[in-house]
This record gives sequence, structure tokens and C-alpha cells, in this order.
Amino acid sequence: KNQSNLIHLDLSDNLLHGKTPNWIWKLKNLLHLNLSTNSLVDMGRPFLSSTSNLILLDLHSNQFQGVIPILPPSATYLDYSRSNFSSVIPNNIGD
Repeated sequence: KNQSNLIHLDLSDNLLHGKTPNWIWKLKNLLHLNLSTNSLVDMGRPFLSSTSNLILLDLHSNQFQGVIPILPPSATYLDYSRSNFSSVIPNNIGD
């Protein structure tokens, strides 16, 4: 939480539940984030706008719901599989 220079964070398979902690989105140097295989239901706020350097985002096997979040422009890998999003995949997801 207090490691402001952190660039890789892997909290996968850690029995996390509820909302993604807001401090994660405040890590300005974060490049790789893996929160897969938990029981997260909400991305929390602020979301990806503050982590604009993020290139890898792995959120698979959670219980996220609602609208699929917009990616930061720098993202090259994304895994939202095995979630409960209710929206369609945005047309610009590959741009």
C-alpha cells in the first residue's frame, strides 16, 4: 500500500472479496496488476484513469458486475474472463 514505486503487483488467489481497494489505483508506476481468482465484485474508484501506465491487467475469475471498464491507452493485455459483466464488449477495445 505504501510502496509508491511498485511496478508489479500480484494479489491473485488471496481470498480477497468485496471492492478492489482504492489504494491500488493510486500506484502511479504500476505496470502489471493481477487480482485474478478472488471474489471481488466492484472495481472501486478511481479506476484506470489514474493508472495510465498499466500494460497488464488480469482480473479473471472474480465476480465483477455491471459495465466493462474502459482500458487505459497503454494496456496490451487484459483478462476479464469468468466475471459477471452485464454490458457488451466496447467497439473500441482493440483500438
